[in-house]
Amino acid sequence: PDEVSPNQWRANLYAAVESAISLSQRSWSDRERGQTDLFGGGGGHQEVDVQELPNAKPWTQAEMSQHEKAAIGFFLSVHPLDAHLDTIEALGVKWLADRGEITPNVRLKIVGVVSALQVRYSKKGNRFATFRFEDKTGGVKCLVWAEAYGRFSSMLADDALLIIDGRVEAVDGQEITLIVEEVKDLGDARPRSARSVAIGLPADGSEDLFNDIYTTLTQTQGRCDVILKLPVDDAALQVTLESQMLRVEGSARLQRQLESKGCQVEWVN
Repeated sequence: PDEVSPNQWRANLYAAVESAISLSQRSWSDRERGQTDLFGGGGGHQEVDVQELPNAKPWTQAEMSQHEKAAIGFFLSVHPLDAHLDTIEALGVKWLADRGEITPNVRLKIVGVVSALQVRYSKKGNRFATFRFEDKTGGVKCLVWAEAYGRFSSMLADDALLIIDGRVEAVDGQEITLIVEEVKDLGDARPRSARSVAIGLPADGSEDLFNDIYTTLTQTQGRCDVILKLPVDDAALQVTLESQMLRVEGSARLQRQLESKGCQVEWVN
């Protein structure tokens, strides 16, 4: 048989779990009714319903990491932050294990992954949140009180990759409790600080597609200069648009929109 990638194989196995459980339940019911073999004597060979694994859609690396964390409590193959190491280095944010001793009342900025998010209500009826936040070397317990939760609730979700900034409330042994005051989407960190964005246009683009790309850019006006790279034969003609003509607000959302139209996007800080 053809070699199957780990992402494909695990997706197939996962997709087969429900049918496998159902088959097991039917087998157990038959056994309870004394139908363990063709003649009911219990000494023959049991009929086995053999089914092929479903051909599921391969897991992305992010999905693989999420399932690993859910199954065994940690990321086994690739950590979700690995795809953002250049951004993290550019931000100058240290890993928890590299910070030395952390004491109460100091300010802390961490890049990490949200897990075990719980939204609760205070005695006054205000919503607040607690979650665990982990980088590649350790984790902290986080509290987001009502005022901060009202501002950042849309970004708080399990498996979200964030940059959080807050004040250390307590350090009990190895467990740090952090009062969260600022939250940023890690995917937006580099685009939002970029001075310009270089956009490689698709070589086979139509006039309608280029108009669509231009419309997308005009909907996100900000302070980031736009550099268009136009494909000409085997080279690329680079055109910098005048600042007064068009500037955009950098974001991961804008990058996804442009990439879905066949563009290559590079943020320049």
